[in-house]
Amino acid sequence: MQQSQQQRRNTLIGGMILLVVSMLVSSAFLLYHIQPKDDQKALIPILNEPEDVEIASFLNQEPEKNNAFYYHALAVMSFCFILTLIISWSLARWYYVEPLHQLMREMRGMRLGLKKACSNPRMQAELDGIQQEFMHLHESLNGSQEDLKKYKSAVKQKLNNTFDKFRRDVRFLKQKTNLDGLTGLSNRGHFDKKLPEYFELAKNTHVDLTCMMIDMDNFKQVNDTQGHAMGDEAINFLGDLLQACVRDCDFVARYGGDEFVMLLPNCTQQEATEIAERIRSHFAQEASRFSSQTNDDGVTQIDPSKCLGISIGIASIFRHRPQDANHLLHLADKALYQAKNQGRNCVVMG
Repeated sequence: MQQSQQQRRNTLIGGMILLVVSMLVSSAFLLYHIQPKDDQKALIPILNEPEDVEIASFLNQEPEKNNAFYYHALAVMSFCFILTLIISWSLARWYYVEPLHQLMREMRGMRLGLKKACSNPRMQAELDGIQQEFMHLHESLNGSQEDLKKYKSAVKQKLNNTFDKFRRDVRFLKQKTNLDGLTGLSNRGHFDKKLPEYFELAKNTHVDLTCMMIDMDNFKQVNDTQGHAMGDEAINFLGDLLQACVRDCDFVARYGGDEFVMLLPNCTQQEATEIAERIRSHFAQEASRFSSQTNDDGVTQIDPSKCLGISIGIASIFRHRPQDANHLLHLADKALYQAKNQGRNCVVMG
């Protein structure tokens, strides 16, 4: 296939070169003959005498002959140019266009099943070469498609990993914004969002919802005498205790300072009172380590007036019939102050 193409190309180039050379030779011949001769240029200016009129008239006949020759040469050049175009078009059609047309006819016949094989061995070689080129192109495209699939898979995996990391970061940030930095429990903002949800769920499902407000007794004295580190330790201990005493469905949050709040859905008044009393008594057993002081003699002393304790106020939907979630919280807070007024370190059901 490549040899036949090279032969066609060489034949076409040779024909074109031959035609161009012939045109150049004709042009050079024309330019040579239309130029005046040097001896004529020298004689014409000096023939001014009357007796030289016949000689001058003879010399003046040369331009007319040159003009006639110029027109003949121009016609010959035009003919050569037109002939060059015709021959070039014929050669191009014969060596390039016609083989392509024949090749297309053979391929169409083979595709339609009209011909089993090409009758022209040269054309069959062309078809075999084209078939090989198409096969190579097909293999190259298949390889490119495989590379593209691998690239798309890698990009998709990378995007999935990026989105997973982004979702984890978003969840982590949400948890950080919803959690108390000291105890790890939910903070006040998170509780304000959850309280209406728990209240509406209890109302819609016709189950009770109990709210507990827990506040430490004598916490300020511990902070002032033992330091803030001891106060933070007491807050952490109470937070861990509350978290350990609740169910999975319950909600515990640090409301602020030394105050905590709990939501217990589907919990009866008796169960809520038992849970609150268990929390209070367990904290009272461990509270001495937050209130003890060592004097100069190395003796550990505990001042009962400064001993830590917790007061708990309880309110529920079935018992108090609150108007909304904030009203339920207000009733629990009111019960907490009643516990404070009754001597602290006790549980009061409002």
